[in-house]
Amino acid sequence: MTDWKAMAAAEIPEAVVRKAVQMGADDVICTSESSDTRQIRFANNSVTASKSWASTGFSIYIAKQKRILSTDVTLPTEIERALGELLKRVMLMEPNQEFAGIAQGKPKYRKNMADPAILPMVEELYGHVGAAIDSGLEAGADRVAGVLY
Repeated sequence: MTDWKAMAAAEIPEAVVRKAVQMGADDVICTSESSDTRQIRFANNSVTASKSWASTGFSIYIAKQKRILSTDVTLPTEIERALGELLKRVMLMEPNQEFAGIAQGKPKYRKNMADPAILPMVEELYGHVGAAIDSGLEAGADRVAGVLY
């Protein structure tokens, strides 16, 4: 049993590929995605809640005997169970005779893929909420409410 929880998120996709192949998959792709989300909720013309959270998830795509299936996993502790389910259920799928396999070798990705202009925009979120409230009031609303992500 692999201790997925002890691994850094960046190490998990490669370990998932190795584990799935050990378990019988012919081809495997695993990607991870991390996000930082901020939410500002406003009602009655003022901010009522502000929260932020970080999340990481994993997408797993497997092929076995020309059968293909994928899933998303949000908790590293669920990876082992998800792989077992994928490998069991993929055999229920019809073979895709056009499937020729996944490209070999490790892909190369750009570093710093996020747009650096986004981070300063986080500070501007409250200004956007204020502008939305002011705009609603100027247009004749008595109360303005909404959520900004």
